[in-house]
Amino acid sequence: MKSFVYRMKQFTGISIEIALGIFVLVMLASALQAKASSVDQPLEMATAGSMVAPIPGTSCLRDNTSGKVLTFDNTSGAYTFSDCLGFTLSGTGIVSVQNSIILLSDRKPDRSVSAGFNTGQRTGTATITFQPVPGGSWQVLRIYDTTSFGNVCSCPP
Repeated sequence: MKSFVYRMKQFTGISIEIALGIFVLVMLASALQAKASSVDQPLEMATAGSMVAPIPGTSCLRDNTSGKVLTFDNTSGAYTFSDCLGFTLSGTGIVSVQNSIILLSDRKPDRSVSAGFNTGQRTGTATITFQPVPGGSWQVLRIYDTTSFGNVCSCPP
């Protein structure tokens, strides 16, 4: 009798361990699938079953030292860059969100614009590479913004 009770406890324990193992594997697979589907989604796309509303307004980056400014519409991707010395570059890129960073990307034969604005820290960076004259040399301009907090959207006086 003791042997039968012991074997039943052993069988029940093994069954519970197997069931818990399967449960953990299913939960892990679900979490990985949800994470994979939420990375680098456009603003209008659903993530993990809920709609992400477009972030309204404009993101603004102003370089800490030079004052160069890049502004872009968070929904349409329309952007304007100014070196604050008279040169401006405008266009329309693609806006996406990765975690809490709004990303702007634009690639054309005469330019490459890449920017990121961290909505939590309200800081950002941008790299603008362009060819002012067809066949001419490429220019690279960078913006490092850790001080304007997205509030200063114009060239310094």
